[in-house]
Amino acid sequence: MPLISMRLAERRQRSSALQLISIRMLPGAGCALMLLVTAAAVAQRDSKERTCLMDYHKERHEREAYCHSDFAVNGIVHDVDSVGRDVQLLTVLVNSGGLYKMNRLYITPDGVFFRVRILVVNNPHCHQSCLHFSLGGRYIIMGQVYNKRMEVPTSIQQVISTHLRAGDGLVTSGRSFFRRFNRKKERKVLAAAHSKCK
Repeated sequence: MPLISMRLAERRQRSSALQLISIRMLPGAGCALMLLVTAAAVAQRDSKERTCLMDYHKERHEREAYCHSDFAVNGIVHDVDSVGRDVQLLTVLVNSGGLYKMNRLYITPDGVFFRVRILVVNNPHCHQSCLHFSLGGRYIIMGQVYNKRMEVPTSIQQVISTHLRAGDGLVTSGRSFFRRFNRKKERKVLAAAHSKCK
């Protein structure tokens, strides 16, 4: 076979091989695109998780939390009802010494205690609950007192209208304060109660 004919034959074979490679690469390209989309979804989820963790670990000092809250109590979680996705309704038993700040907080006498109803709303983007209350646990809780003119996220409006009444407590992740009770934290809250808020 003449040299020119051999070179033409080689070029045709290479061209066919390139076409075959490009055809075979199409599914791979789809896979790569799918991997990119999956990576973007994972990055978005991780970003939301970081926001959740930042909300949870955003350390609010007792005084700052006290000054920005409508109510502050320390009490024992008597009852926990799950009333929606990422939403719980707590019944907390508080004695008279545990009512640090009330501001129209609705309380019901119950023997030597007072009952306080508090709606706990977690960040819906969190993989884990940022606000976790254990039944029988004693906590210092600070938050807002619900009223019907309060602006609330549309995702929980139905739950609130069904389970919350004016004067009940509202605790949301990133904006409220809750800690397991101990004497050191209580002293800080009492100091905040006797100091002036800016």
